[in-house]
Amino acid sequence: MQTNTNPKLMMVLLVVAMVCGTFFSIIWPIVWPAIHSNLVLGSRQPPAEATGEERAEFYRVGMQKAIDNNLGADTVARLASNYADSLGFDRRNYPAAKKAYAKLNELCNFKGSSGLVRTYQADSQIANGYIDHYNYLLNRSKPPDPQIALDAQKHQIEAARELGYTNDVNDVQRQERTLEAIATFYCDNGKYAEALKYIDQAIDVIEKSKAASVNHALALVIKARVLSGLGKTDEADKLFKDAVKSTDTAYGGGSDASEWCLHTYSAALIADGQLERGNKIRQQQDDLTVW
Repeated sequence: MQTNTNPKLMMVLLVVAMVCGTFFSIIWPIVWPAIHSNLVLGSRQPPAEATGEERAEFYRVGMQKAIDNNLGADTVARLASNYADSLGFDRRNYPAAKKAYAKLNELCNFKGSSGLVRTYQADSQIANGYIDHYNYLLNRSKPPDPQIALDAQKHQIEAARELGYTNDVNDVQRQERTLEAIATFYCDNGKYAEALKYIDQAIDVIEKSKAASVNHALALVIKARVLSGLGKTDEADKLFKDAVKSTDTAYGGGSDASEWCLHTYSAALIADGQLERGNKIRQQQDDLTVW
């Protein structure tokens, strides 16, 4: 039996083997996590006809599978975020949502976490703070701590810089929401002067990015609350009327956007102790179910 000892062929085969080995060692660590996740999780989306409870359970099961099978931190954080957010859509589930957000924060809070993980963590802190905000408006809990939103903003800025999407559309929307949250939480704590700086920044972001009319209107409503808290009631009410007028123009009178402006302002005034003014605004609502 003859053995092929062609040195050129052997060299070519050796080079090919080395290239393939190097390629495999680089690509496999990238490809395998995705394959592993698909094998463990299957479909990432609940059935289209699923109820709210079924969607929440779908995400909870997925999150637990990801944890049990040691899937990547980014995957675990995303599923935990989906689970918490699905609960947060319904106010009846707020107690469970708060526990889910606490779990998400725990899963994301480790040294060396990626920018994406820290983004999920920061978003969850804002969402959790808004649950406290809504309960505060209903006189069911203490106001949210503004420092939580300030910390979340810091994490978001660092994560956006690390991921390279500073000032892209998603980052701008996140900046807007976070600035509004900081202003809102300061208002809940009666610190209107501190809130003014942040709501002005939010309005500036909205106007520069040409965001939807409803975003601009709701930011104006928050500023109206700030001005009202500072004793500038005439200026506040004029700004509020401008906000409602803009939503009526953009979406039609009595639209959901207009109703939400009325609700947001009236609920805030009542929580801030301005009962007469708040109830007067509330009476203008056509749909009190949002209350």
